[in-house]
Amino acid sequence: MRKAVAERYRNIDFSRAKRGPVIKPEPGKTKISIRLDNTVLEYFRALVDKAGG
Repeated sequence: MRKAVAERYRNIDFSRAKRGPVIKPEPGKTKISIRLDNTVLEYFRALVDKAGG
């Protein structure tokens, strides 16, 4: 980070900061990451568009 950019962040107090996500996950929900073929992704996006979303 350049000195000029870092300078404006020097006075931020992180003494009570906590690591991790800011928003707690909803009970019964799990976040996952998956890789999809582009054709599969396009199919589901088309379904959403067709449904008006």
